[in-house]
Amino acid sequence: MNIGAWASGFFARSYKTEAANTPITQGIDAVDGKRLCMVAGGYLPAATAHLLQFMYAEGTGSRNTAAAECAVGDHHITCTDAPKDPGGAAAAASDIVAYQCSDGTWEWNYLDGIVGSILTLHTNTVKLVAIGAKVMIFGVAADLKSFNVNTVASTERTFVEGQIMAKYMGEPLYFYSPNATNAGFLQYLLFAYIDK
Repeated sequence: MNIGAWASGFFARSYKTEAANTPITQGIDAVDGKRLCMVAGGYLPAATAHLLQFMYAEGTGSRNTAAAECAVGDHHITCTDAPKDPGGAAAAASDIVAYQCSDGTWEWNYLDGIVGSILTLHTNTVKLVAIGAKVMIFGVAADLKSFNVNTVASTERTFVEGQIMAKYMGEPLYFYSPNATNAGFLQYLLFAYIDK
């Protein structure tokens, strides 16, 4: 498939695995004004087929913004809208979250809890999160708000150009494999930042 769009950069990750029954995860960072588009990738499940998910935020509350500054080393982000998971339910502990830092980079975390519009992060922020920063709540894999890719046991699954693409410009994706029963291997991921 020919995307027909100018690519301004790439997001690449090489080999990654975990012990069986420990999920293999990877945040795929966004760039403002660009859309994430898969160029290539490969995943090898061992003797068990794994459902691969490229999770995304969906709807108001899941696609949120910071209502107040979150200082370096803090673990609370106050959201502008009521925080929700991509299915529309209230955000909850264990939900995966990404937030854009003041330098444009992204940090990945998960929630320990929520009170009102205030998210309690599991790990303190490393960088400043400014007022108005994007806060994306991905929920958990079981929500199935994701582009899903089936695999066959002991057979490498390769991804092709354009197979996975973020719904909106400037929004990240989150790769998740349950890695259940028998360990799998994320061989590589390559995404481009495109203008369409």
